[in-house]
Amino acid sequence: MLFLNNSSTNKPFISVCTVTYNQEQFIAQCIESVLMQQTDFDWELIIGDDGSTDGTGAICQAYAAAYPHRIRYYCRNRKNRPQIKGVHPNRHNLLATFAAANGHYLAWLDGDDYYTDALQLQKVKQFFVNNKSCRIVFTEAQDVDAAGGFLFNSTENMRRNLYPQDLIFCGPVTSSLVMEQAAVATLLQQPVVQTAPALDQFFMAVLSCNSFMGYVATSPVCYRYHDRNLMKAQTKANYYQSTLGNALAMYTVLGKQCHAVIRKRIIIACRTNLNYNLRHINARLFVQTIKQLCGYILQSGDCKFFIDFWNTKLLYQRSS
Repeated sequence: MLFLNNSSTNKPFISVCTVTYNQEQFIAQCIESVLMQQTDFDWELIIGDDGSTDGTGAICQAYAAAYPHRIRYYCRNRKNRPQIKGVHPNRHNLLATFAAANGHYLAWLDGDDYYTDALQLQKVKQFFVNNKSCRIVFTEAQDVDAAGGFLFNSTENMRRNLYPQDLIFCGPVTSSLVMEQAAVATLLQQPVVQTAPALDQFFMAVLSCNSFMGYVATSPVCYRYHDRNLMKAQTKANYYQSTLGNALAMYTVLGKQCHAVIRKRIIIACRTNLNYNLRHINARLFVQTIKQLCGYILQSGDCKFFIDFWNTKLLYQRSS
């Protein structure tokens, strides 16, 4: 593994964590958007390269050499790495990049995305200072195409603090998330983070449990939507399976905490999966869903689950 060190001895307030793989046309814009940040505190940029075979590595190394006090660059090799079914190949690189961060908070910015607000990190820092109990925030965000052209605003209906019951159906885009490092470090000790299908949704739900996910008004973070983008490649069947897998992962970590909200997630995900797989005659995924459902009931002892499973009205009532 190639590693270029950061010579700073100060503990940064925020570590921006960027993972990349074969993104030579995007990575420089991502890095420049971090370097333009104007702050009254120290920050660092951790780049985790998952063994790019194009020019991504050379670009990252040049930036790390030019800004040794700001940037740490890791180049990892994904060859011979065990692949977990339903989990993106970059998961190991992502978790290792989080683990390498020294900051009090971790900002998650993928290598094909970028900030547009020079005060992005400063505004986030001020929110955390004013809200000590908050462990995760999101900011304004928008989807753009490969050339950076506007597609739509993904936070238009979410411009407020979000509570666990608000996150049952959806959540903000990954690249606007900033999380408490100590809380993330604790979660990294849990084996389930290796297998949770959608790690961003997992972090949102777990870190907002018994609290909230804060909203910070900024100029939008740009989430790039293109052919090699994870969301672009995901099929509807895989998406539905990931929502159920994620809900079960949340239950594994949180148990009875926020159980009403997580239980509703599981019910909705089970209904959606079973309905979709029946209509598309996918026996394999139908049986897999039944097995996951039975596993949850055995683990939780939730005998009332099947009764509420058929109560459609209950699903759309706001959790208390």
